[in-house]
This record gives sequence, C-alpha cells and structure tokens, in this order.
Amino acid sequence: MKKQMTLGDNKLNRGFTVAKVGLDKITAPFGEDREGCPHKGTDFGSSGKEKPFKAGVKGKVVEPLGGDWGTIAVKPAHDSTVTIQYLHCSSISVKVGAEVTKDTVLGKTGKKVPAGTDISGIHLHLQVFKNEAPDYACWGTGRNFIDPETWDTGD
Repeated sequence: MKKQMTLGDNKLNRGFTVAKVGLDKITAPFGEDREGCPHKGTDFGSSGKEKPFKAGVKGKVVEPLGGDWGTIAVKPAHDSTVTIQYLHCSSISVKVGAEVTKDTVLGKTGKKVPAGTDISGIHLHLQVFKNEAPDYACWGTGRNFIDPETWDTGD
C-alpha cells in the first residue's frame, strides 16, 4: 500500500499532484483495496471543506457534467487516447466545450454521490481512463483505468 502523499512527494511531477490540482493531500491512492476491488482513481483531500480545484492539464471539457456523481470530464490536449474525470464536485465552474489550461478552476470539491452510496467526506476523486467506456470490473485485463499519479499530464 502507498503511503499518504503530501506536497512535493511526486518528484518527477509528471502525474497529477496536490500542487497541480491545488488541494491539500492525497487521501486515497490509485489501486488501494476497497472491499476487494482496487480504487480506480486518486482522492485528493481538501481539509473537510469545499475548495476550488484546478484542471492540472490543458484540454477541453466534454460530457458528462454533473449527474449523480458531480462529474466533470476533460479530454487532454496532448493525449487523445484518454479521458479525465473529476468526481464528487459540489459545484461546477465550466461548461461542455470550454478550453481549459492546467490552472483553470473546474469547480469545488464535494461529496456528491447517488443516494444510498457511501462516501468518506468532502474530496475530489480524479480518474484517468482509456477512451473506451470505463470498465468497473474489480480485477482483470478489462480494467482500463490509469494511475493519475503516474500518467503524464503533458507539462
């Protein structure tokens, strides 16, 4: 299991870091065991408060926005083979079709989930997946999620 990371831990700074998204710390890493299934993204904490967060990458906002999971999706300009999703947003500051830079504020952290779903407080769940529909299977070769901390954000 990975240790809890704080600002400056990702020395190469190629992937998503707390500095790139503008939040406090990583509270749940990619791949962490979740009742027998690996975590499919990275959770960034915001000290229990709704806080603005940045895209961390240059790209274009695409569907889906909002919904039951408070989701913003971005297609990165430098890698058309993936989609980045930012989940649990309490508010969304961008519209579909908007061009964003790494410093664009997309929205605020939150705890938006469908009714009956558990969530561990206010945070941002960030996931990167290949352009086919996300495969939410627990294990196996069909999983198409990529570790946000190691995926190259293009800068």
